[in-house]
Amino acid sequence: MELLINGEGEASPLGDDAIDDAVRELGYIHIRQVRRSIIVALRPQLVRPATMTGAFYAMADLDPARTFVSIGGGDRKCEIFPGHRLALRWIYRLVAAAGNVKFYADEVSTGHLHASQGAP
Repeated sequence: MELLINGEGEASPLGDDAIDDAVRELGYIHIRQVRRSIIVALRPQLVRPATMTGAFYAMADLDPARTFVSIGGGDRKCEIFPGHRLALRWIYRLVAAAGNVKFYADEVSTGHLHASQGAP
């Protein structure tokens, strides 16, 4: 199964060649399940709060034994975590550290971030 989490935090099953462009250019998060593991691809500099929240819910629903996280951008970075909880924390820290703080502040101040979409 493959999911693409869009800028509104909505997950859609997908198997399209445009996945890489959506992650690299639009800040979507791609989640692919392989047996009891998941592969999560994202570019932290572009990820929106709703996208991250939607991905966190999808990851929790899948409840993987292992989570492989692939970070795109200038320097590609990969990490493997048992389960999904540590991966959620790592992703959150990466997105927060990516310098998208102004966007997050704008989302909260304009009311676009709902209470259910807060940080984990």
